[in-house]
Amino acid sequence: MLNNTFLDISDEKRGELIKQLVSFVPTDTLLFLPDTEEVNNALSQINSLLNTAYKRANGLKIPSCNLEQKAKLLEYFGGASSREVAFVFLAGKELSSVLLAILLNEKVFDIEQVFALSFYEELCQQKEWGVTDEIAKRHAQIMERLKELEELND
Repeated sequence: MLNNTFLDISDEKRGELIKQLVSFVPTDTLLFLPDTEEVNNALSQINSLLNTAYKRANGLKIPSCNLEQKAKLLEYFGGASSREVAFVFLAGKELSSVLLAILLNEKVFDIEQVFALSFYEELCQQKEWGVTDEIAKRHAQIMERLKELEELND
């Protein structure tokens, strides 16, 4: 169980986390998901929220416009509290997506929505092949950590 001061970080740590978060975004999970209504909605929501122009990648190549969004992302984090930066960092690690963590932080999407997008391909495979105990346990642990983080961030 996390305590209430878990998200409290120093200004120095805040700066380090922001630098890492910004560097993670060009390879963000959300940008490499298939062309579906849910993915496009999430991308539209993040672009509206951050005033950015992120695009889904086709294949493994990062669109150049995604690399050009750094200033807007820095602007967002510049206005975020240290607790929010820590939350986005920790939730982003769980989700493999800074952008989905921002949508969760801003309460645009809930935990179930960001989880479904973060683990989109895995969940699709489970529909076809079933769920193993190991995967079910891992997903439950991730959901529990996300819920704990969200409670601390409220």
